[in-house]
Amino acid sequence: MAVGRQRLTPIWLVADNARTHRNLPDFKTPGLAGQPRRLESSRDVPFEAKAILRMEPDVGLMSCFDPAPLWAFEALAEASALVVRPSNGIIVVHQAGTQVVVASREAAIVSCAKAARFILTDVDRLDCFLLPRSDGDDPFADVALRKFGQDNGALLLLGHYAAALMRGLLPMNSDGLQDLSMRYMRDLVANMFETPALEQAPRPAMRLRAIMAEIEARLDQHSLSAQEVASQHGVSTRYLQKLFEAEGGTFSEYVLRRRLERALLLLQSSEAQTRPISSIAFDVGFDDLSYFNRTFRRRFGSSPREIRARHRANLQAQGRDGGESS
Repeated sequence: MAVGRQRLTPIWLVADNARTHRNLPDFKTPGLAGQPRRLESSRDVPFEAKAILRMEPDVGLMSCFDPAPLWAFEALAEASALVVRPSNGIIVVHQAGTQVVVASREAAIVSCAKAARFILTDVDRLDCFLLPRSDGDDPFADVALRKFGQDNGALLLLGHYAAALMRGLLPMNSDGLQDLSMRYMRDLVANMFETPALEQAPRPAMRLRAIMAEIEARLDQHSLSAQEVASQHGVSTRYLQKLFEAEGGTFSEYVLRRRLERALLLLQSSEAQTRPISSIAFDVGFDDLSYFNRTFRRRFGSSPREIRARHRANLQAQGRDGGESS
């Protein structure tokens, strides 16, 4: 008697530090089998998520909760393409010199054969479908980066079908049904291409958020410039400056403010208490310590050394070790 494959069952994989995080769901969701399993390291899963809901055996469907703000891969050998759809926030995807900005409930398809980079802003959960490689002619083997609108009919069907499957609502209890299910989902992805591609010119507010996300991911680069970021996003430097002017500032002022705010967080973090202030300044994008000290004092009313000393005194007053002085 032939032995069939294991029945498809939805499971949780959860990191040790995930249960109290505000962005994570209730892991007692009805219809899911057993207790959550331990996720040994979030670095080993897509988007470095704190929790993953997927199927067992793995068929490429997953929901990633509390993903990292920046994730990249060189290539994913086990799949031909990745469909990714954020439930909220925006994702900026870079691949092979092309960029798309994906908003809530929209989706993008990304080749797994080429390096890709993802910048996430305000994304609590994203749903993914890793299309496994086909032994024969694979229609997704050389797919180009593309965006799909939230009203794409095939995308909507894929989303509803995958949600039902991952909640254990469909009887995937035979090899034939599992094979049929996979073919159906692949056909839906292929059908998504029947709708004309979205115009890749997002609204000004969305474009500004994407640019800000790019800046956030590259604050440590000393050479970060308006010209470079504008070119990366396919706009003129003048248009980029107008986006920031509409918010009451300039590109340079925004970059400086975010670098100073990140430096302040590091100065007050327990992990960086023993690091030299010059090292912190360098890591947030400054290459001139005097300029860093001067602009920091102007911004916060105290020098970096004074801020750090005050924070250590507060920790000691609360009975916690603030680390060695530097």
